[in-house]
Amino acid sequence: MVSPKSKSGFRGGRDSAAIQENIELLTGQRGNGLDRAITMRELASLGLINITRNSNGAAIPKPIPAVIPDINLPVDKPHSPIGFAAFGGFSAIMLEWENPTFNGFAYAEVWRAAPNADGSAPHLEQSVLIATTPATVFGDIVNPGSTFYYWCRFVNINDIAGPYNDVDGVKVSTSSNLSDIIDDIGKQMKESELVQGLTKSIEGIKSGVKSNSSAISTINKDGSAAYKTMWSTKAQAGDIKAGIGIIADSDGISQVAISASQFIVFDPNVDGGSTQPLFAIDKGNVIIPKAFIEKATIQILNAQTIIADEVKAGISINSPIINGGQVTGGWAGFGAGGRFNGWKTYINASGQIFTDGINAVNGSYSGHMYATSGEMRNILIHENCTIRGTLSASQIIGDLVKMVPVENGRSVSVNGWPFDVLVKLIPVRYGASKFNGQSGSSVGASARCKINGQEFVSGTSTYGGPHEHIMTTGILTSDLVHVAKNVSITFEYSGGRANDHTDQYAVFLFTKA
Repeated sequence: MVSPKSKSGFRGGRDSAAIQENIELLTGQRGNGLDRAITMRELASLGLINITRNSNGAAIPKPIPAVIPDINLPVDKPHSPIGFAAFGGFSAIMLEWENPTFNGFAYAEVWRAAPNADGSAPHLEQSVLIATTPATVFGDIVNPGSTFYYWCRFVNINDIAGPYNDVDGVKVSTSSNLSDIIDDIGKQMKESELVQGLTKSIEGIKSGVKSNSSAISTINKDGSAAYKTMWSTKAQAGDIKAGIGIIADSDGISQVAISASQFIVFDPNVDGGSTQPLFAIDKGNVIIPKAFIEKATIQILNAQTIIADEVKAGISINSPIINGGQVTGGWAGFGAGGRFNGWKTYINASGQIFTDGINAVNGSYSGHMYATSGEMRNILIHENCTIRGTLSASQIIGDLVKMVPVENGRSVSVNGWPFDVLVKLIPVRYGASKFNGQSGSSVGASARCKINGQEFVSGTSTYGGPHEHIMTTGILTSDLVHVAKNVSITFEYSGGRANDHTDQYAVFLFTKA
């Protein structure tokens, strides 16, 4: 790990040498790379910024807001990767493993180490971290003919790493470049006594056949005996030559060489007399109508139809159309330059979708939904809805504000509120009258209201005098009263004969506390 306090490599001064050295540091051509400048293109490809352009075409960077994870999900300790395997091509090694099954997966780490100088396997401590990926496959770009050991482990969203796939790692090699193999064989052909003999012209004749066989015994440099046996037959017509030869050398060389412009193998016993090549070499091209090959290394494959049980690619697969099948254990990105790992729409290996926009006609959603802004039209909410902020509405139909009438002498229960409520008595009139023939010179009336059996407002009205027709009237009202969710409310009237100004019902207003 590099210390954050490590000294900067920039050089002071305004001379051309200092300027050149600082430019090389900024471009990464000098030093350990810690002082290399990062471009806006690289920040955008990492998904750290969005880039827009103004009217003059200048690039304007904008920070990308953080994606808020679902903190309610449980987070498990990572398990060891299962099914970790490696496959070598020519210039890439493909690594794959099964999709992790624990909750809270963040990414997989890929570690690599080269064999020791003596060819022995390296230890895990010698490996270095080369990549992190949320997918279940990774392609490592290497040189042809390379050999490496690989390890893999998972990390959860709490940055806790699990065990490696194996202590010993997985060994894998890439195939050597075929052009290098061809050059090596060509060098051996130039040094071959058999090939040299087959390429020489037959001296003294324009057309003819010559056979040669020999057995030679020599002494090696160390004094031991060496034996060589060679047989060849060659034909010549003008400048055109053909031949075949065999050589065996006790030093370890065993060769069979054929010199010809065309080499053909065919079956002369074909029914119907149709002769077709079973194997042919013509103008440097090998022609095989049908073949059974257990293992083949092909650098460039041009094929019209490929039928296979498995196809593995270490770097990429490009195709304008892919029909059918399944895509599992990886990630997908669409629309380069977005804020999600450099894409506008990103699907990670866990199946989560991050996107800047979804346009859909119909669909269904179950589970938790999180949104910071947006619009909804013609929405039906079947069950409860909790609003913790401020609700602004041009029209509300429902029980957010409720008017409840209560008849004289009766009680009404108002239940089912999801919150405490405020209650207010709408002004109610009450009164009494006395007419001729009734005794007494005064009259009185009273009214009261109770909430859950407790009186919260009351009033009395009386009148006395010499008049034969005596009447009294009062108004009963209240301030807002804070009560619990479930309410039983009562209205009572008492007194003399109720006059025409007495309301038969009291009306109570309920609203959210």
